[in-house]
Amino acid sequence: MLFRSDRFGLPSADLVGKALGSVFGPEEARRYNEAIAAATAANGAVIARTDRSGEGANLHVSQTRTVALSRDGGRRAGVLVLDSDITEVVRTREQHEAMLQRLVATLVKIVDQRDPSAVGQSERVATISAEIAREMKLDTLSVDTAALAGRLVNFWKVLVPSDEI
Repeated sequence: MLFRSDRFGLPSADLVGKALGSVFGPEEARRYNEAIAAATAANGAVIARTDRSGEGANLHVSQTRTVALSRDGGRRAGVLVLDSDITEVVRTREQHEAMLQRLVATLVKIVDQRDPSAVGQSERVATISAEIAREMKLDTLSVDTAALAGRLVNFWKVLVPSDEI
């Protein structure tokens, strides 16, 4: 395996021939060995894995992509390992998601104030929508999207004059 030596504070020559565990430590070495084994078993397919540890200021998210490389004749030439620190991307995405949830909560409150007879309806529709999506065995993103759409079911009431609701 080849590594960027600046990540470890060591000259490249000092990394040659080292076992993964002696460079990364046993836990990181186990993670890389699992990724290498998965890539080898996948016969050339790209295997992606995301690992997350910590929370808040201590959050660390890395994405490892591996692919087995072969020479002519099908012999394995090695495994290409691309390891990316995606912590800031994930942190930004989570901040945007939290901002969206706050915006939707604010819109729901506005709707509930305009039509007191429908207070809580948006949350009930969101809950039912998410349950139906789960029952349909949709992925997490689709379940979350169904719940979001349910929360916005009465948003049209903001656009209609109060006396017509």
